Amino acid sequence: MNATADALPLLHDAIGAGPTLVLLPGAQTGWASWEAHARALAPTRRVVRLQLLCVELAAAGHRLPATYSTATELDALEAALIRLGDEPVDVVGWSYGAALAVAHALRHPQSVRTLTIVEPAWPVWLRDRQARPAIDAMVADEDGPEDVRPLDVPTLLVRGSNGSECPAAITDVLAASVPCVRQLELPGGHACHLEQGPRFLEALAAHLDGVPAR
Repeated sequence: MNATADALPLLHDAIGAGPTLVLLPGAQTGWASWEAHARALAPTRRVVRLQLLCVELAAAGHRLPATYSTATELDALEAALIRLGDEPVDVVGWSYGAALAVAHALRHPQSVRTLTIVEPAWPVWLRDRQARPAIDAMVADEDGPEDVRPLDVPTLLVRGSNGSECPAAITDVLAASVPCVRQLELPGGHACHLEQGPRFLEALAAHLDGVPAR
């Protein structure tokens, strides 16, 4: 795995010891949304929360550069994983972070042991569906979820029973396209993994423990 030479790594925070589990947040909430899950998982795993560049820049009061795209986030994710120095890793992504997790696994399947995808939001699908100022910048070079058929990584797909139409449609595409996939529906909406924390963590543990070490 070779990151773009000038790519700065995503900010990361790590706790615990054991196999590495990477948590990617959504573009609205950032890594704070994973804090409680990280504490719960840390007794048995090295849990790494990553902060998306778009969230980091927004928190600092900066605009996204004109050259920003999902490829920018992917290069920064790759640089962070190289710095962490432990692969293959288990990757969990929510919303925009779920799209990044899938895209990274397509780029570097050997670096990902398992995927857990929660309510995925592909920016190219969101452009006309969600009023985020950054969306136009995010869709310059996107592939959609239809392009995931080559992805042969054990995957857990998580959706909320009251989630919005767009993540549900993307989850359906992934379910039909990824060869090794399990599905979980939780009560709640787009943040069902937060609303149903214990049930999500139980399913996540079963998914991680059910895949042999690589």
